[in-house]
Amino acid sequence: MPGEPNADTAQPTRREPPGQGRARESQGRSDGSGRADNPTRVDGSERGDGPARAEAVTRREPNSRVPQAKRLSLPVPLGERYEYLGDLRASGGEADIALLVDRQTGEEVILKWYRAGLTPDPFAMRLLQSADPEHIVRLIDFHDAADGTWELQERCRLGSLREWVEAQGGRLPDGLLAAAVEQIANALDYLHSLGQGIAHRDLKPSNVLVRSADPLDLVLADFGLARAQQAVTHVTTTVKGTWHYAAPEVYTQKSSQKSDWFSLGAMVYEFYTGRQLFALADGSPVTEEDARSRCQDGDYSTELVGDNRWRLLCDGLLTWEREDRWGQEEVTAWLRGESPEVASPGRAAAGLAGDGAGEGVAAGGPARSRFRPSWSPAVIQTGPELARQLRLHAEDAANALAGRPDEKLIAFLRHLPGGAEAARVVSSGEGAGAKIIRLQAFLDPEGPLTFGGAVLDRNTLDKRVKAAAKGDGGALDWLEAVLAEGVLTAYAEALGAQELATADYWLSKWKDQADSAIAPLPGNLAQVGRRAWRDALPELFLEALRRAELENEGSPARPQA
Repeated sequence: MPGEPNADTAQPTRREPPGQGRARESQGRSDGSGRADNPTRVDGSERGDGPARAEAVTRREPNSRVPQAKRLSLPVPLGERYEYLGDLRASGGEADIALLVDRQTGEEVILKWYRAGLTPDPFAMRLLQSADPEHIVRLIDFHDAADGTWELQERCRLGSLREWVEAQGGRLPDGLLAAAVEQIANALDYLHSLGQGIAHRDLKPSNVLVRSADPLDLVLADFGLARAQQAVTHVTTTVKGTWHYAAPEVYTQKSSQKSDWFSLGAMVYEFYTGRQLFALADGSPVTEEDARSRCQDGDYSTELVGDNRWRLLCDGLLTWEREDRWGQEEVTAWLRGESPEVASPGRAAAGLAGDGAGEGVAAGGPARSRFRPSWSPAVIQTGPELARQLRLHAEDAANALAGRPDEKLIAFLRHLPGGAEAARVVSSGEGAGAKIIRLQAFLDPEGPLTFGGAVLDRNTLDKRVKAAAKGDGGALDWLEAVLAEGVLTAYAEALGAQELATADYWLSKWKDQADSAIAPLPGNLAQVGRRAWRDALPELFLEALRRAELENEGSPARPQA
């Protein structure tokens, strides 16, 4: 939406449909809520560069969608033809926004009055004035002189794409999303072809307007940051725009037409998943500065895009390297059902220099392997980092390792020196607890081995056994899991602790015998048997550890029937 430079820095879109009575007059809201949270009003008396405010209040009919506001003294060229209706809530740091009506035709239009020192590229604006309205919001007039800079454009009553998608519940079905992609891509291609090319540089959901919903008709808007590429000026050097949709190269002050395609990818990701690209793993929003950091570090992933076709599109558009990123040709091919090649989606930007190369890339080496586990908001680059996440998110990690092997995790492990064996662990039929122990030992040999949130050693084992014997249900659950998932054997093999492997042997043997005895019993008696086994676990652990100590002292105990 015009005059809404920070529109997309708030919380990501939510799944819940918006409430009744949403105000649409703003053509976009900073948070998409439609609430009048301290709306910015046009106030020329404070700026000295815009229309002065009069004292009278314009009254609207009760069903009007225009907020009550004080009447403005419009610039002479506009005041002769247009009547001021009210200022809009979309006004922000870049410009004041007002709603006018043409006295001759009755058409409602939008006035965008830029603040002092903020002037769009005049050459680009002149090109946009004559642009095809099929793709670009109709720019009725543009004025840039000593008395101020303003533009007049058509009003799209359905508001911004941000508002419209929220009205759909925060996500778009595949067919509608494909239609939106096609229209925005065609609009970008048209914009980039005007003159010697114009880069929008601030593409985001609030800067795409919905002219109609059925059929869907989208147009690009808000060209305050747009720049025409004249002569040899192929890139711009001003870092502006919204980091939630900005391309990595913007960090190096080199935004270009290619940057617009990254912004489209961020929008597609958001409209498919219902969350912003740089959000945390649980969908929580991040600050503008955090979004900037994640953007420039390549700290983003498309793994939540479940459909392979849509993920291909996101990977192509969100490719970190600008020159490898998809553009109109690849997007058009994708829309036809083809599968263009993706060079290097989401490449890390660590060690970023002025040439935009990532660590290892500038020297000709491969980019670092990165893995984003579902149980952690972090992007993992090293073995110890992944081991730390296994410890911090023990339950979620266990759930993930108990299911179908994660191909991304396997690929990450194989990238590490000697990682083939660790990859085999993930694909094995061992219990999730045993896998976690083995992975920790491989990924972080100097770190502790933990299970279920506790450091696993003989001291912890003794404490848990004593606690379980006193009726601690949590300790008893922990002992059951240690036995069921083969944790002691994995621990013993990782550290060469033969005593614990022997104890696990006895516990497993007794568990098999108990299961054989309980299985034939009727239902209620089987429950009694299982309860008795659970209650006996502390004593069984003590006996298994005692026997293991004896065996390792050279006096092996004999199994009892």
